[in-house]
Amino acid sequence: ASPDLESLRSKVTACVADGRIRHALTALEELRDAKTGIILHQKNGLLIRDARNAYDPPVRETEGFEMQYLNCARAAIDVLRIEGKIHLAQQIFDQISVDEEEYANHLEPRDQHAIAKITKRLINHIAEFLYLARVNEPHAKLNVAKDFQNFNDKHLNIATISFVGDDNFTVVEIEVAMKGLTSAQLSQYQSLKDESKPNPPWFDAMPAWQQKLTYKYSSKIIAGTHVQPTQLRQLAGMKNAFEKITAHHDHNRDGDKQQLRILHAVKHAGTLASLSRSKTCRQDVADDNVRQALEWMGGGVTIHCNTLNSGPFGAGDDPEIVHQTRHAAAAAGGKITNTAFNHFRRSRRASDYSGVKDTLERLGRVSREENDAAGNDKLDNVRKELSKCLSKADVAIRFSDAENASLQLSTVLAVVPHLIKSRGGASSQLLSEEVLVMCASGKDRTGLAMHDQTVRAVSEA
Repeated sequence: ASPDLESLRSKVTACVADGRIRHALTALEELRDAKTGIILHQKNGLLIRDARNAYDPPVRETEGFEMQYLNCARAAIDVLRIEGKIHLAQQIFDQISVDEEEYANHLEPRDQHAIAKITKRLINHIAEFLYLARVNEPHAKLNVAKDFQNFNDKHLNIATISFVGDDNFTVVEIEVAMKGLTSAQLSQYQSLKDESKPNPPWFDAMPAWQQKLTYKYSSKIIAGTHVQPTQLRQLAGMKNAFEKITAHHDHNRDGDKQQLRILHAVKHAGTLASLSRSKTCRQDVADDNVRQALEWMGGGVTIHCNTLNSGPFGAGDDPEIVHQTRHAAAAAGGKITNTAFNHFRRSRRASDYSGVKDTLERLGRVSREENDAAGNDKLDNVRKELSKCLSKADVAIRFSDAENASLQLSTVLAVVPHLIKSRGGASSQLLSEEVLVMCASGKDRTGLAMHDQTVRAVSEA
């Protein structure tokens, strides 16, 4: 049954009044989904989002703004703690209760623009409070501390169930989190707890206040119970790493036993590159992160990094990200295909197609050596499609690129490993690679790539 929206709102208010911010955030997530017809269930470490009766079009939610504010509020408490001013924390809790009333009393349907303005004002009030408490650089400290709050939440694998099309084709999209570290990475975090061992250079390069935050949450990183948030690129370890599995849920022919048929599977993450203040250790951290990705993938595979950044020239940190990833992949015997997604994609210089060209050459060998094999037509069709996508993308200047040739190439490239695995046999020996899709954050550009891959998998089912 659908949860009662008023009861969920009351639950949020009660949790805030009791100072249970994590529980308030969880209730807000449930309220946000409930407003658009999505029902949440938890079972055995899995969060199930039942979206089969979701509203179309979806309700424009505003709970995300409120969650942003509460996250900043608990970050402020962390800032007070590392500044030796934790005795002021109660004033933050008192203010949260007052501010929560402002959110709760805003009439439905709530206007996103109005709620956004309220949130910006309330977050500024928190920063002003820190300033008046004589905290230096309050905005900078608040911005970093809020990223560490990710370690205060419970991390679950997520399965979303939805209907597609008029015949109610049931699709299950599963996000399986990657949380563990390699032994080398683990020892770096463990050294923070052992005064007899030197700190890793990426840690020593941090300002003292960031070191305190890292030290506080290092136990949770060591425990392997959380995914590292994408913004903390100054830390060692992969960020925002998941495997997305797209499946079709159906009954067998007897009509009794339910089963899942996997349509597509791909790993994705935030960048493997490091943005540590110590530039001399950045490549070492990136190398370790690639080894971490390989452990995640299992033995006997070649890592194929599909970065969606613009490099060697481009926006922001993109060139540095591509440079580090290329060297780290090569050091691990892997390869890279960089398919720039932003406006720099129009220039060939912003991308690197060496990885996909190698994959195409190996696919050609598979086709020649398994010419009579059953199912080879599908593999050969994918090879031809991938070659066509490369031809469209690999030009000096794309004068017209409304369909985004980089996205098309990335989508088809991700099909290859799953297709090879499902076929098995000699082909898996000739081409054993795993594609890892990533951008700087693993959110916007990677999210677009994941959506496009899911749409393709479902449309071909």
